[in-house]
Amino acid sequence: EDLVNKLEDYGVVTSQTVISALRRVDRGLFVLPSQLPSAYRDEPIRGSLPTSGIVHLSAPHMYATCLDALELWKDSEQTFLNVGSGSNYLSAVVGCILGEQGVIHNVELEEDVMRFGEEKFQQFRDQDSTHPNHSNFPQIYSTFHGNGLHLQTSQTYSRIYIGSAIPSSSLPPLLSLLSPSGILVAPVSSSLLKITLKSPKTYETQTLSSVIFAPLRPSPPLKCAIPQPKWECAKHRCQRKSFKRGVEAVLMCSVRPGIIKVKNLR
Repeated sequence: EDLVNKLEDYGVVTSQTVISALRRVDRGLFVLPSQLPSAYRDEPIRGSLPTSGIVHLSAPHMYATCLDALELWKDSEQTFLNVGSGSNYLSAVVGCILGEQGVIHNVELEEDVMRFGEEKFQQFRDQDSTHPNHSNFPQIYSTFHGNGLHLQTSQTYSRIYIGSAIPSSSLPPLLSLLSPSGILVAPVSSSLLKITLKSPKTYETQTLSSVIFAPLRPSPPLKCAIPQPKWECAKHRCQRKSFKRGVEAVLMCSVRPGIIKVKNLR
């Protein structure tokens, strides 16, 4: 709480939506026990797992800067891709902003780091169970094992965050995943960039600051397939409103009497 107050007082973060989400997610839940004191200081954290994986957390002021730049909409259907998701701290904060209709996909290369992040995320959700907005969290929240530089998906995202430094040569395939008017925030070489898709193949680039991030590893080139959302009648109510409307329209046009009652899906 004190740390978030300082970030607000210094003007590092200005969005009240972001400030509320930062206050809701306890950063201390996402670090190793030995690093707990550092979790409440404005500094980056690097920890070694017993299985040899490395977990990085950026400094809180850096996360605040990136969250402001992503222009997240509260209680929206925005889709968020976190490449190099690590501890899942940032995705937890984003989830508190987007609400139940949002979609969050995480991609992590290191399998032990991915397990660590999933465990920490579950601890957060358990602790958050008494929060009045606990249920207002993305129903679609998934983590995929693979290399973020070798993604295989036909999906696009309204917001993308890259958690490790990449060369400019790695940008094109990631930018191709942006939806119209989408925003990508990433450390590219030594600059933190905000890139907005203004029109097909036309981008606006803004340099936010100079940064030093650990590089996103290009190898092993472990391909990561993110499938299209699969419709199931039993899970229909958990889908995004736009997805539900599309499914219902198709069913209304194609279903035969006695097979399914579309009105019961709502």
